[in-house]
Amino acid sequence: MTAHQEREGEQVDTTVDWLVALRAELAAMAAAVCDLEEVASVTDEVLHLPGRALPLRTFTPVDSGGRVLVWLHGGGYIAGSIDDVDPLCRSLANRSGRTVVAVGYRLAPEHPFPSAYDDACAALAAIASRPRVAAVALGGDSAG
Repeated sequence: MTAHQEREGEQVDTTVDWLVALRAELAAMAAAVCDLEEVASVTDEVLHLPGRALPLRTFTPVDSGGRVLVWLHGGGYIAGSIDDVDPLCRSLANRSGRTVVAVGYRLAPEHPFPSAYDDACAALAAIASRPRVAAVALGGDSAG
């Protein structure tokens, strides 16, 4: 069943069906437009935090010297994923010489503000505290 609201005489869909479709379309576009560059390694892990678990994907170039870029994907806090930024993060790792860690933060509306912000701060702190991290930077595209 679809819920609607009246707004100035027009019907407005308030369900998240459109959001599911948007997320799928963005993922398909990201996969279709980029070739994947080779990097020394790509690893997936889960950052376990109180009450939640965040997916992380680490892109390691040949030698990063302990320098890390924590990357937050775009998508207006409602879409996007570490899969969508995989090609970009590979390129960033190769060109910057830094290890890039993409964070899969929680998305709205399922997880309203400040969930994405809280996830970003927690991931940054956890990554920065790792023993082999000499320097950390934070970056992202769009909302990230």
